[in-house]
Amino acid sequence: MVAKSNGDSYLLLIAVSIVLTLGLLILPSFLLPLPELISREAPLGSTVPLPFRGGETFTYEFRSADPSLGETASNISYQTGYVRESPLTDAKCVYFLSPTDSFCVEDGGLLSFNGTALNQSYLFDGFYIYQPWMLAVGENWNWNASIGLNLYQNAMRTITFKSLDIENVNGRPAFKVQITDAYINSSSIVYIDKKWRILSSVNSTTSAINLVSVKTNYR
Repeated sequence: MVAKSNGDSYLLLIAVSIVLTLGLLILPSFLLPLPELISREAPLGSTVPLPFRGGETFTYEFRSADPSLGETASNISYQTGYVRESPLTDAKCVYFLSPTDSFCVEDGGLLSFNGTALNQSYLFDGFYIYQPWMLAVGENWNWNASIGLNLYQNAMRTITFKSLDIENVNGRPAFKVQITDAYINSSSIVYIDKKWRILSSVNSTTSAINLVSVKTNYR
């Protein structure tokens, strides 16, 4: 009976040790916050009124120079319409519709997709002919936006914007804006149409996007 009791005690001690070890390994995961993508933006400053009324057509030329395919070009037109009250949100908005995508510009300038407004002036992912920061561009304008994980406060990716000049692009005045990404050590130039506050032109080593025409169905 004594041997059995000692054996039971030994097994109990092992079980307790395992439980304590697992607890020490698992407990920190409950104490640490869950990974979450966060963004920070400097104040935009003054912005111009939303220029879209609905009834505009913006046509872009997309060119690519793939070494294996050669140079290709295609045009895509975005047509706008005014929604007094979106069926998905309470805000007024101007929708942009093209054969490839669609989005809505809320009355205050924010972008919305599928009825959800994005509370960001600069979107780090994807291609957009309009972003809210474009309403703030002016002469001598500077701005920055950052993105990163909440677990790594010292590893935020910061994008800086600097307005350099006003140039004539495809027959229209446009702000020349330098966008610098220090995280990947890159810098690019984009042109923002001065009147419409949408992308006017951007070029890279493999592609080019240009606003080639603007038409309205109102006077």
